[in-house]
Amino acid sequence: MRNQYEIKVQWRAFPLHPETPEEGLSLKDLFGGDPANLREKQERQRRVAKDLGLPWGERKKTFNSRLAQELGKWAESKGRGDIFHHAVFRAYFVDGINIAKKESLTTLAESAGLPGKEAEVPKRGRCRLEPFPAAGNHGRSYLRHPGSSGSGGPAL
Repeated sequence: MRNQYEIKVQWRAFPLHPETPEEGLSLKDLFGGDPANLREKQERQRRVAKDLGLPWGERKKTFNSRLAQELGKWAESKGRGDIFHHAVFRAYFVDGINIAKKESLTTLAESAGLPGKEAEVPKRGRCRLEPFPAAGNHGRSYLRHPGSSGSGGPAL
């Protein structure tokens, strides 16, 4: 779209399942153990990804994305946000990599051209949770990088 229109992309993410442990959670457990329900959800995700031209793999687990989201805000501040976000998407949804692991995040940061030494210490609290400032919020929060202000500042 950027090639066709003058648009500015602002990445926003929110902790969907913040209770997910670092080692992850099986999709079966996440979706209540009903194999038919899980297959239906996975098939819908595959169809949507295909319709949008997105790569998609066969995920078996979900992982906590909070540190990846925080590192994404840092990557944006270094001018490498899009590249990093796309690398994390591929790692998570295509390759099934545990993006809660600091080692995985360091490797992804380096693949996006970011200095691995600076990326290897993502810490909770680098960003703060705030209410999502949009109509139809439905109680969601998002991450805001320090130094940003107002609804127009950078937010996950």
